[in-house]
Amino acid sequence: MALISIIISRQASSAQMSFTINDNPEPQTVPSSLLSINNAADLRWYLERYAIKDPFDRIRAKQAAEKLDKCGEELAELVFGHFDPDQLPESDWIRISIRDNERSSSLFSLHWELLEVYRVNKSRFAVIREIESLQPVSAIDTVEIDEDGFRICLVVSRPEAMEEEAEEDSSHRSVSRALLPQFGSSAVHVDIVRPGTWEAVLEYLDKAKKKVRPVHLVHFDVHGVVKRTGRHIVAKLHFMKADGSPVLIDTKVVGQALASHGVQMVILNICDSAKGDGSEKTNLARVLVEQGIRFVFAMSYKLMTSALVTVVSEFYRSLLERKEDVWVTAANVREALLKDYIRRARFGLEVGVNDWIVPITYTAKDYGLRFRWASSKESKSQLLMGIRRATRTEADISPEPVGRDTLILRLESILLLVIPTIQLFGRPASGKTFLANFLCE
Repeated sequence: MALISIIISRQASSAQMSFTINDNPEPQTVPSSLLSINNAADLRWYLERYAIKDPFDRIRAKQAAEKLDKCGEELAELVFGHFDPDQLPESDWIRISIRDNERSSSLFSLHWELLEVYRVNKSRFAVIREIESLQPVSAIDTVEIDEDGFRICLVVSRPEAMEEEAEEDSSHRSVSRALLPQFGSSAVHVDIVRPGTWEAVLEYLDKAKKKVRPVHLVHFDVHGVVKRTGRHIVAKLHFMKADGSPVLIDTKVVGQALASHGVQMVILNICDSAKGDGSEKTNLARVLVEQGIRFVFAMSYKLMTSALVTVVSEFYRSLLERKEDVWVTAANVREALLKDYIRRARFGLEVGVNDWIVPITYTAKDYGLRFRWASSKESKSQLLMGIRRATRTEADISPEPVGRDTLILRLESILLLVIPTIQLFGRPASGKTFLANFLCE
């Protein structure tokens, strides 16, 4: 893969933001109009609220989408205007590496992923954000996947006190429904940490380490929050206590625990987990990379459930079925969202939203990450069949209780943490048998 490095810097004698490209010493100044477009409240409204709150305000949505397109055009002119297409190497993919030399640089808030819609000599672009890790990073950049297969740890936690957010929250089972059928394939293993407590996560990691059973990817489907204590700002993750109430764990602590157990790849299915328009301390993805995680795939805004299904399905298809490079996998996810841009909206409507820029990638500077797959005992056709079963969409799922994801998760937590037996009671034909059968599945 060819590489274009965009080095972010700030002129010492100027408040203007600038960057350099590859070895070109001449800095390129970022117009203030670009920064204002990226930080516009209308853009956040368009990506997060338009479909679920104001689907009839199509004029405002159109204006926000046009601003986003303009931002992409200006970024392309800034970057590609300094290259002769004939001088670029011939490659299927060209990686655009955004390297931040200043931890407080607001240039990371720019939507560099907009460059991926362009093609040069039939080459596609894959954008990544690279930052310095503050902790030692494993020197091994190629992870061997032996015959025991690829192991995914799925952590789902929805504390009882946060149920009021369920109306606008992504369905937590959108992730598990895309992965659970994978149990039928010996090439991929999905372990769901139950219950969703931090202690359970640590216990799982400890057992995996003792059994020399590497965890290749941890997928967090939890809530994140930013807390201010005096002058200090700390990004934290929501887990649950034994009684179902929430408890906050510092993202630094989470990152250190994962890194110490050999985890190198994390997915944050968390709204605003890679928020670029705030302090670097509020960016959960960045904090994890600084603590020694090589690759973090996260969300720069809130993402609707109808888009999340596409993200999860395409990510695991690209990574596990097609065995693509992790940077390519992230770009493939964005392209899938770009093509499938219709979102379910309020009042049963459907609207188009260009939210394909929301999933982004953070990596440790100067450290790659590749997976090398050993020959599997099962046939290729069996592996592909397992993967395709795992990435089925919501339309393939049999009828189920609607709008009860949070309650079902609470029921499961009670069974695991409080009492192992429950009694279902109610009037005839109220759905007791249906619920019991669904929970068994």
